[in-house]
Amino acid sequence: MYDRSRASGRLDPMRYITTTAAMVAALLSVIGCGPSVWERSFAYEPGRAPPSSLSASRADRVVVRNVPWGRVGPALKAEQQHVVESDKHRNDWPAGPARASELALLQELQLPIAADDAELIGRSRFRTTQPPNPNADGLRRFAAGLGADYVIWSSRVLGKVDTIKHEAVRTERWRSDRVWNDNRKRYEYVRRWEPETTWVPVVVKRDEVWWVVFYVRQR
Repeated sequence: MYDRSRASGRLDPMRYITTTAAMVAALLSVIGCGPSVWERSFAYEPGRAPPSSLSASRADRVVVRNVPWGRVGPALKAEQQHVVESDKHRNDWPAGPARASELALLQELQLPIAADDAELIGRSRFRTTQPPNPNADGLRRFAAGLGADYVIWSSRVLGKVDTIKHEAVRTERWRSDRVWNDNRKRYEYVRRWEPETTWVPVVVKRDEVWWVVFYVRQR
């Protein structure tokens, strides 16, 4: 059967298309796509609801700060203890006890405003071996969309875990390509020497880090 894709005498382009598609797929698997880790792990506080309209244009005014785990850790532990000791589910707490619990946590976040003037919208919680950059624009845009004025984050190392890292190994070898020879009116095989990259999985020890991010709005 006559192959028009090779009638010009050029090498078969389909192999290069397939190779390029594989490379793009591998790249996407590395850089990821879709919602950020901040969004995927986010949950609203009990009684809080999504804003009626987004305000991402305010992203440049969102303040992002880090607070030591030495403050955040004990505050979260105390919060959890209140939940355990309560006879009611956290979602059923009256406004008074709910606000008192919220204020106790806000006071440990080292906000530039008084805790009485702030309210906690929600929080993101996740563990990772590849910590994201909290100073990147993505976190500010997400926080602004929630209506937050401040983003307070804290983290701690949980321990070492095994992870898989793909390393490039470069080799060279002979490759044969089937090409159309216009002069001889037939297909011929052409050998050429070319480099080849193989991605080899390697087990690497990494720190697993626990992150907590608080989104706070000024009242």
